[in-house]
Amino acid sequence: MQSFTGRYARRCMTFMRHRSSRHHSTNTSTTADRALLNDLSKHLFQNTDDSFVHSQLVYDPKLRWKGTSAKKQAGVLIPLCHVDNALHVLFTERSSNLNTHSGEISFPGGIKDPEDATLMDTCRRETLEEIGIGQVDIFGYHYTVPDKTLTIAVTPYVGYIGRITLSDIAFNPSEVANVFSIPLKHFMDPENKRYMVLRHSLRIPEWHVFPTHSTLPVNRTLRIWGLTAMMLDNAIQHAFNPVFTKN
Repeated sequence: MQSFTGRYARRCMTFMRHRSSRHHSTNTSTTADRALLNDLSKHLFQNTDDSFVHSQLVYDPKLRWKGTSAKKQAGVLIPLCHVDNALHVLFTERSSNLNTHSGEISFPGGIKDPEDATLMDTCRRETLEEIGIGQVDIFGYHYTVPDKTLTIAVTPYVGYIGRITLSDIAFNPSEVANVFSIPLKHFMDPENKRYMVLRHSLRIPEWHVFPTHSTLPVNRTLRIWGLTAMMLDNAIQHAFNPVFTKN
C-alpha cells in the first residue's frame, strides 16, 4: 500500500517522553536496548505541541477526507516491548461482546474523553484500562488518519512498555479477549506482508500471524488488517526501518 500509506506518512513522527506507573512489566533495558530505541529520535521530526497533530490532518482525494468531517478524536498506542530478549509489537484481540470491531486485532486506544488533556493522555488511560499497563515511554506520534467511517480522527502514538511476561498481563475482559505479541522483525520482512485491494484501488497491508507469546493460548492464525495494519505499516516504513535495519 505504498500509494496509500505514503500519503499518510510522508513526514516524520514527533518525539516526546513521559513516564507514569505501570503494572505487569519491567521497564529495565540494557544500554544497547535503550540506545537503539532512542536512536529513533534522530530520524523523526520533533515537536512537543499536541495541537500540532490536529493542524496536520492529511487530505487524500481518494478518501475525500480533510479531517473536517471528523466528529471525534481517538488516540492509539503502538506498543513496543521486549519478550524473551527480542523486540516485539504488542496487540490486543477485541472482545466479541463489543459493538464495534468485535474480535478484531487492534492496538490499545480509544476515543478521547473530556478528562483527557491530550491524546497522549488518552493512550495512557486506554492502555491501563485495557491491559493493565500504565507506564509507557511515548516516543512520538504519526499524522492523524481517519477511521473507515471518516468520522473519527485517529492519532497513533509509538511507545515502549518495557520487558513483559504475557502470562502476567491482567487484561480487561469486557474489552479484550486476549493479548499477544509478535517479533518486530516479522513485520519488517516484506515477504510476510500481504495486500488487500479496496475501493479506489487502495492497497491495504495485512499480516497473518500465529502467536507463540500470548496471555491466553492461541490455536489459530490471526489476521492483522485495516487501520491497525495501516498504522503499523507507516511506523515500519518511516520510523523502524531506518533505525533497525542499520543496527
